[in-house]
Amino acid sequence: MGVDRFWGESGQPRLLWYCEYCGGGIYEGEEYFEHEGLRICSDCEGRYALAMFEEQAVKKTANTDSVL
Repeated sequence: MGVDRFWGESGQPRLLWYCEYCGGGIYEGEEYFEHEGLRICSDCEGRYALAMFEEQAVKKTANTDSVL
């Protein structure tokens, strides 16, 4: 018959969502992160976290005026 699959065998996992940081697929059974309503894939967690830190952090310069 030319069919390589057994009856009832599933193919690829089902695509459920897209990562809202990179646009890649998040498939059924994969772990992902949710932050402020965004779904972030496991591959992007570090880059996303760093981007959020850099966006929210205040960069300062150390000098003698800032010493307590």
